[in-house]
Amino acid sequence: MTATFHALGHGSDAGLYYVNDGRREAHPRSRDEYYVGDGGGIWWSSGETIVAHGAPIVKASFRDLCAGRSPATGASLVRGAGETHRAGWDLTFSAPKALSVLWAMGSEAERADFEGVHNQAVDAALAFVQRQQLLEVRLGAGGTIREQPSDLIIGRFQHYTSRAGDPQLHTHCVIMNVAGSADGKHRTLEPDTAFRWTLAIGAAYRAELSRHLVERGFRLRQAGKDQVEIAGIDEAILETFSERSRQIEELVGDRRTATGAQKQIAALATRAAKAEVPTGATLEARWCDDFAGREPCIRESVREAGRALQPSVVPPADVDRILLRLDPVPVFGDGPVAVAASRLLNHESVITRRALTQGAMVEASLRGLGIDAVEADLQAHQEQKDLLILRDGREALWTTLYIAEAEAAMRKAAARPDERLYLSSEALDAALVAAPHLTEEQRTAVADVADRDGVSLVEAGAGTGKTTIARVIKDAAERSGLRVIALAPTYVAADELSTSTGVPAQVVAKFRAASRRQQTDDAFKLDAKTVILLDEAGMLGTLDMSAVLVAAKKAGAKIIAFGDRRQLASVAQGSALSAVSDQLSRVATLKAIRRQSEAWQRTASVKMFEGDIAGALDDYWRKGAVRFADNACQAIDQTIATWAKMRAEHDEVAMITRTNRDVSVLNAAARQSLRQEGALPTAEVQLPTIDRDGKRMQLALSVGDKIRFRENISRLAIRNGTRAVVTGLAVGEGGDAVVTLRLGDGSTLTSPWMALTNPRPPRAKTDPIPRVVHAYAGTTYAVQGRTVDAAVFHIGSRTDAREAYVAMTRHRHDAAVIVDGSRLVKAFEQDFDVAADEARALSDVAERSDPRLLALQDEATRLDEKANVYSVMALPAEPSRTRDRGLEW
Repeated sequence: MTATFHALGHGSDAGLYYVNDGRREAHPRSRDEYYVGDGGGIWWSSGETIVAHGAPIVKASFRDLCAGRSPATGASLVRGAGETHRAGWDLTFSAPKALSVLWAMGSEAERADFEGVHNQAVDAALAFVQRQQLLEVRLGAGGTIREQPSDLIIGRFQHYTSRAGDPQLHTHCVIMNVAGSADGKHRTLEPDTAFRWTLAIGAAYRAELSRHLVERGFRLRQAGKDQVEIAGIDEAILETFSERSRQIEELVGDRRTATGAQKQIAALATRAAKAEVPTGATLEARWCDDFAGREPCIRESVREAGRALQPSVVPPADVDRILLRLDPVPVFGDGPVAVAASRLLNHESVITRRALTQGAMVEASLRGLGIDAVEADLQAHQEQKDLLILRDGREALWTTLYIAEAEAAMRKAAARPDERLYLSSEALDAALVAAPHLTEEQRTAVADVADRDGVSLVEAGAGTGKTTIARVIKDAAERSGLRVIALAPTYVAADELSTSTGVPAQVVAKFRAASRRQQTDDAFKLDAKTVILLDEAGMLGTLDMSAVLVAAKKAGAKIIAFGDRRQLASVAQGSALSAVSDQLSRVATLKAIRRQSEAWQRTASVKMFEGDIAGALDDYWRKGAVRFADNACQAIDQTIATWAKMRAEHDEVAMITRTNRDVSVLNAAARQSLRQEGALPTAEVQLPTIDRDGKRMQLALSVGDKIRFRENISRLAIRNGTRAVVTGLAVGEGGDAVVTLRLGDGSTLTSPWMALTNPRPPRAKTDPIPRVVHAYAGTTYAVQGRTVDAAVFHIGSRTDAREAYVAMTRHRHDAAVIVDGSRLVKAFEQDFDVAADEARALSDVAERSDPRLLALQDEATRLDEKANVYSVMALPAEPSRTRDRGLEW
């Protein structure tokens, strides 16, 4: 169940779908007209300036409003009224499948009750849209001034089936592009905010619907990401009434792994005319056959679930489990706002009203709490001051005092100019003489960071020889009588730096935890004779960066950080590297690429470091290294084929993509390809594991498979990210699987499969399960810091500048970019929706370059920067074009 939002066409005929279909289809048994009279819809109006709230929709009036004209007089209500006027937007609310199934098998009274529950949730969601000020009217020259409408006019049309004839209780809310304003005139709407809030609107609908269902004695269960279902109905029953989903799956493959764009394209391709669907009594009879006498069992299962001793709703998330133990829970409490805010503040320093509202509504829907409960909960947290308001009103922003203080301490600890001489000039000269291979740029960078500042930064582009100068810095420091240690955000980065420089390295989280317990290894204890090499500093969040900088300042240790603000940002809070660099008097820079063997690839990498992602993509495209597939399946096939070709020429080839879903698909396809080549035997075993999304599943393993560990196992010297090759599979005593692995360092490990994890914690209800995945493909976060011979970048969903930069700079010799072009065609058409007089110029551009490349370049130039508290507070109050009347809560 969800909300969808899409634009209608132009003019009076744009909404004929809602009022013209006179066919009969399944409906409450007392009235089987799907559309009654002129359309069967009713008006929803907040001001009743044109239509009465709750009045039946008359077809002629609906068509007039679609054209921006008055139903009473036919006169233009808004500027540009007529057949070129945008008619409006369709905001559709769909009930969960279980509710639609119960509706289909219900009596007349039961159907009416389920419809009433759904309608109340829709009403509450529409009121939520109005109260949150998500739609605005445009006024002034060019529509630059916006204000909240005094009258929203929405046509509601309740439907009961999908286009395949499955039960699907849903309501189309047609938001007319005519709205009243405070001066008594009518104007067009600006829907951008509502579009951005679509997920939050859907979550609000689900929260209100869940409240009504729980009040009626139903128990809820989780059903996928952010979704809930009525407990007690077997998935097989729901699948029986999911014919449309099966049609889509035939085109996109597994619908659980298909992207939204792929599903949308498949939905259009499988969209049958409603006239082709059986109607009325015929469809009712088909449903009866599908139930096949199972109604009593279904009803009893639902009742039994409602009577269960367990909570009648899904329990709240365990905040302590999802947050790092190094820091306190950001917002204390177990209400929906506290849980949502804590989850967000584990990844952001500043959270927006939209993100917090959506997260809180999702949490409320899992508990059977409604919209009012969420709004009251947020109000209480604001009054208690445990959410610190940085900006109020319609664009509200929040943080916590703990995060704000940590960020301030971080910035203060970064500002250590002209503190003292750490590396002697004699030692520095000797180290440089011992490294004649350094370029002039690298020699300058070494000299820059060997200054008197307590904190120095080298902004090093991908492949610029960072570890080369790190070795020289180590040499100079040791010649100066200093001890050098290394810290990094991930074990992959720590291991790479330690291996290449010989410097003992540790991950920041472990360093912080040991320091907190005062159990830091002697090798990592800080004092005034310590130099810290802080690698991949751009991936550190505010709290981690603050802890390291504060500890270094307290001990008098010098920090030399390496980072790149254009590579992947921190998963944790804020943009710490940006905040730190702002406090430094100067920053050393490495731009000259040394990793790639081809000159044109090195040039492209420099372009990406400088922010010209579009130019780099153009370079790769002209060399034939950017290839567009016609659809998602072909993109997977092309990626695997390219990977196979590269493997024949290079030792280490990486497949890189954005999402865990695409990683799983590519890994499965890679194993199939290896089996066809004879490089992987067909014999395999199925072993339990926890996948990238934290779900239990069966992992297929054969001798020769490449795997990656996703947790630290200290007693086995295995770290999160450790890679291995399966060299043996056997059955041990008791029938347990025993695996033999060749680890990345060349060592061999033989162990029972279920022992490849940490010991079970006290009072744990179940035995631990290994966290192991296949390692043929990985996300960009998994590969940052790695160098490989060749790489294939698979773009199956929307990308951005950071991801493209990292994925396209991992290789030494060869790289290719494989793109699902089907979604880019639509993106190109939407993003370049131009007027007729601009069409010729666009045509000229399209002739010079593939439109799909233009769309890819457009999305790949997006460089999102996480907000810091100080940067938000430093901004002047927004000269909002909106006349902000403030929120009621």
